[in-house]
Amino acid sequence: MKRISVMLILATAFLAGCSSVSSTSSESLSVQESVLTSTAEQESEIMMNEEEKVLAAYEAMQQAMINKDIDKLDRIVKDGTTFTHMSGKTQTKEEYFGEIADGTLNYHKYIARENLT
Repeated sequence: MKRISVMLILATAFLAGCSSVSSTSSESLSVQESVLTSTAEQESEIMMNEEEKVLAAYEAMQQAMINKDIDKLDRIVKDGTTFTHMSGKTQTKEEYFGEIADGTLNYHKYIARENLT
């Protein structure tokens, strides 16, 4: 009888341990899933912030071209940049900005992609 009682106690303890391991494992998985979800959300937010920064810089450049604000264009565009027009004409940054400044190239309006509808 003692032997059966000890075995029942050990079995109960073992099963309780398995249950807590199982619960801990599922909690661990839940935490891991939460961390992965959180990381994915953070990466998505970072991408959105990066996309917003790029779009803001592009819009600032477009507005500076319309306003013929060469100083602002110079701050936005990296030295050594080469511009290739849709016609195939290639210009250095200085040549391109010079033609904007002297009126050879004129920009009148910028329409954001989302406003095209």
